[in-house]
Amino acid sequence: MALFKRYSADGITSVTNIHTSDAVADTNADIIIGCNIANTHSASITVDVQVGNIYLAKSVSIPVGSSVEIIQGKVVMENGDILKVTPSQAVDVYVSILDGATA
Repeated sequence: MALFKRYSADGITSVTNIHTSDAVADTNADIIIGCNIANTHSASITVDVQVGNIYLAKSVSIPVGSSVEIIQGKVVMENGDILKVTPSQAVDVYVSILDGATA
């Protein structure tokens, strides 16, 4: 049964694995339905977001006191895929995922 889950990390300053897909069968997947990143540093920063080796965002600039919604649609993660965020300075990350979706 698919479940809605949230994953978050606060104050991260280096590459951080936010979620690793644990889909158990070829017919299962985790679906990212939202990914918000907030700049908590005292200056503008940049951030990269990847699933595996694929960039969903590269060097996205986030001004002081602002946030950015990285996911505009849905992103499917298969078993073992890792969602990782690499900020240039401190950020908070909040991700919403439909865990264990079936075809």
